[in-house]
Amino acid sequence: MQFLKVGVMGALAVSISSLMIDTTTNMARADMISVDGFSMSADFRARLENDWDSQKSDGSSRDDRLRARIRARVAIKYQPDDTYEFGIRLRSGAENSHQSPHITVFDFDDNNTGDADFNFDKYYMKIKGSGFTAWAGRNSHPFWKQDEFFWDDDVTPLGAAVSYSTKVGSASNISINTGAFSMPVGMRDSTGSLVGGQGVYSVKVNDSTKLTFAAGYFVFDADMDDPEAGTLRNGNGLRDYETLVLNGQAKFNAGIPITIGANYYDNGENYTAADLATLSSHMTGVTASDTTGYAAFIKANVAKDWQVAYYYADIDGLAFNGSYGQDDWVRWGSSTEAESTNMKGHEFRVKYSIDGKSNLVLRGYFVESVTNQQDGNRARLDYNRKF
Repeated sequence: MQFLKVGVMGALAVSISSLMIDTTTNMARADMISVDGFSMSADFRARLENDWDSQKSDGSSRDDRLRARIRARVAIKYQPDDTYEFGIRLRSGAENSHQSPHITVFDFDDNNTGDADFNFDKYYMKIKGSGFTAWAGRNSHPFWKQDEFFWDDDVTPLGAAVSYSTKVGSASNISINTGAFSMPVGMRDSTGSLVGGQGVYSVKVNDSTKLTFAAGYFVFDADMDDPEAGTLRNGNGLRDYETLVLNGQAKFNAGIPITIGANYYDNGENYTAADLATLSSHMTGVTASDTTGYAAFIKANVAKDWQVAYYYADIDGLAFNGSYGQDDWVRWGSSTEAESTNMKGHEFRVKYSIDGKSNLVLRGYFVESVTNQQDGNRARLDYNRKF
């Protein structure tokens, strides 16, 4: 019933958004301001989020929750020529959250709305050449990915990355992506390090079919002596991770454009009882051998402006460092950091493109813990607008 309510709200939002198009036409003309190599862009999100029928790990119930949230970001780039790029971006969100840029503006159940801060989440210099890209500073994850299970889009590490891409024949491409980073704890601090490498192979089978395969190895090295290390959920700042990530994707046309994809995760670290002592109650039942996971999805453009998608995931508690994974599927964790492993479940998604600059996305999540009684249902309705 709760999810149905949000669906009705989605239908209303489609009608409302059609009225908004005329008022945003002038804004759309200014979506990218560019003068003498400088350009500015922005985006905004309005979100209605509903959580219901949720249990804690001991089987006790959480209160239902309905809240309104927003996200705002502004970016400035300077490109003096085709080789160099300098960029900064300012985003909303609590200062002590590296995963989420969202601010709760109203809670319908009178819960605390949390902090409302603004911080720079990007500041970098980038150099581009023939098939070559390198950047230093704080920027987006440089590795190819098709979803946010292993790495949330909003997590921007501080460090350096190098990528090289080249064609193999007329229909194939190979990319090598590498990077070394200091890992964020909120928006102002960092702890530990990540060194990663990835190879990506893509091939165009025909005019409507493309296959992509990726293999990456990511080493999170904890800094046990850093006071900030203990602030990450589940002791993730006090524990090393060495995760192999395998990805496969196929895009094709079966009357309508369809994309299918799958991921596999395998953490090669050998943990002791001391390594597991900092796990939270969310991880009740997790053992040292719970180090793998997988996810799969299918999405289809069923009409000109409509896309539907389905995702399934089953991820062990220690498959990867959950402090940097997605924060969409579950309510578990704290107000500033989600606990994105030790979970399995489903996501259903419908996306409606209003115009080239805005869309509505309705998502439903139905999730349970792998090792204990914790579970929950969540629905989100997002209105996204680029300027």
